[in-house]
Amino acid sequence: MCKAQRTDRGKSRTMLCRASKAFGAMLSLSTVLLLAPLSVLAAEEPHARFTGVTAKNFDEGGAVSLQFHRHAESYLHTTTIARGETHRELERTNTPELEAVTVVVDGDERSFADYAKNDELLDSVIVLHGGKVAFEAYPRMTPRDRHFAWSVTKVLTSAALATLVAEGKVAMDAPIERYLPELASTAWAGTSVYDIANMASGIDCRDSDGYQNTATCVYRMEEALGITAPTGRDESFTALVKSMGRLRPPGERNEYVSANTNVLMLVIERTTGQSYADAVEERIWSRIGAESDALMAVSDEGYAYASGGLMARLRDLARFGLVFTDGKDFPDIADTMIADLKAGGGIARSEEQLEWLRRDHGDDLPRRAGWQWDQVWDDGGLYKGGYLGQGLYVDPARDLVIAWYGTGLDFSARQTDMLSVARQLAVSGVFDSRPEPKALKTLIQNRNNEYEAAFQAQDLPELLALHTDDVVFMSSHRERVEGLKNLRASFEAEFSLGKSTLRLITEEVTRSKDFVMEIGRYEVNLGIDTDTPISDAGDYLVVWKQNAEGQWLIYRDITTSTQAMP
Repeated sequence: MCKAQRTDRGKSRTMLCRASKAFGAMLSLSTVLLLAPLSVLAAEEPHARFTGVTAKNFDEGGAVSLQFHRHAESYLHTTTIARGETHRELERTNTPELEAVTVVVDGDERSFADYAKNDELLDSVIVLHGGKVAFEAYPRMTPRDRHFAWSVTKVLTSAALATLVAEGKVAMDAPIERYLPELASTAWAGTSVYDIANMASGIDCRDSDGYQNTATCVYRMEEALGITAPTGRDESFTALVKSMGRLRPPGERNEYVSANTNVLMLVIERTTGQSYADAVEERIWSRIGAESDALMAVSDEGYAYASGGLMARLRDLARFGLVFTDGKDFPDIADTMIADLKAGGGIARSEEQLEWLRRDHGDDLPRRAGWQWDQVWDDGGLYKGGYLGQGLYVDPARDLVIAWYGTGLDFSARQTDMLSVARQLAVSGVFDSRPEPKALKTLIQNRNNEYEAAFQAQDLPELLALHTDDVVFMSSHRERVEGLKNLRASFEAEFSLGKSTLRLITEEVTRSKDFVMEIGRYEVNLGIDTDTPISDAGDYLVVWKQNAEGQWLIYRDITTSTQAMP
């Protein structure tokens, strides 16, 4: 019989019976049909002999793993992560240029549409740009299928953690024992939540030691969480966590240790007083406008498989990806996780790791990892991968989300090439937002209206916020002004003359990727409430630069007076 979920871990949920004790026994060949066998499977392949999913073969790859991925709730205990009351519709946009983008895979050039159609290890893929569906394909599943996400789940966990940081419930620099006192006398003691979130805890339970080797720490952990085939150890998950040893000091190196994520799960539960599923539901899933409930794998003890147990539709995974591009609807995550990563947070990759990453990315290297994201590029691009070929790529600056599901072969030794393809798409130029000239001119004029209002109100903070940190201002008959500090002094000198007015008239705008060149005319009056007002008028050329949030800021400002010299 299945054990009930513990009643002290949040509200009760219905769980389907998972055979951690009888996985293989509960299945018969007549009840397990392979709904979508992969055409790449050949008779001589080891997995070809399997016709049913068992606790020993479910992650081997190929047709059996595809069956598991699409119907994981049939084989695992699950708990529901309910959708919210509001459903976010995903509009479609016509982007033939995206389908035609040339991508290089294994040295061969092909269009993205051709790649998506012919990668036999890709189950589905969706591309959202500006919150709209730019591309979508389901070669080996249906849009209504929930697919097992494996380690993509990890950023669901870190996103929930980020909301708790924003609420003041968790401090990232605090030692883990502040929230889990039972770890005070263990190897985890003194390790900050930040180092754990960055996969830099130094704990000796590396995934690379082997998921199939029953002697490894990672196997024992997944066995305790009800994922891998039972060996008869019957270990408690928390007892195993407390017994883990230390490999190196915390903060020294990014190493893939799924135990880190599961410890974050314990922090989430302890600080919210909720089950992991309930906390994620309240803080994330109910807010994304999901079209379907998600499911989460849980153990006999009721612990969530927070490092890999999400089951969700592809479109909902993409909606979750929008969490990291939408600072307006998710300020708690934008102001914590995204702000930290944008400021250079996370942990730098070692030279050895960068050389390994060069295989997929050439010189376009993701030099950091952080907040459970595997790869962080300097331009803000984020990637999280999952076992056997799952992936989520998010690019806040380009307002881009690419999500996919896959089923690899040979314990993920061979899997979809979507990671490389996603990054190629991101930097192809297709997603460099280019408003129509008329709309762009209106946008820049609106920014000028903000400038005028702040200038006339002598609101220095608001005025300075319209400039980049490295702004340069040049005008007739005066020395150039470089940087915000000097610009502040310049404004203060002007405002000391008395009340002032300013009028800016946009005449022409031209865009090149992250920059806009504006030509216009200005009229300024300083000290209008004094006996000696100063008036000037002339032409200006402003170079606007777009930041990671999509805001246009003044980067270079050149004015030329058309008035006679005094």
